[in-house]
Amino acid sequence: MDDLNEFDRLISRMTESEPPVKQQTPLTSIFGVIMAASIISGIGGLMLMLINMILISAFPDLTLINPGLGFFDGYKLFLMILILKMIFIALNNVQNKS
Repeated sequence: MDDLNEFDRLISRMTESEPPVKQQTPLTSIFGVIMAASIISGIGGLMLMLINMILISAFPDLTLINPGLGFFDGYKLFLMILILKMIFIALNNVQNKS
């Protein structure tokens, strides 16, 4: 009987104390969101630049897309589109909750 009580105490001590979960501070959360948005915008800017390069090589006489779109311009354009999309999603969520 003594062994059974000892075993129960051991099991209860193992299950009652959980390791503390480290909480994220708001600063690290904001930094993570900014980094994720910049990485996504970098990839999107690269895609826009490549699509523009393909269009320029396919239609060389089209003056609307010449001289072309650089990486930084594509990055800024994609970031602006991403921010606008996030704003409209947030507004839609707020409207659905009310």
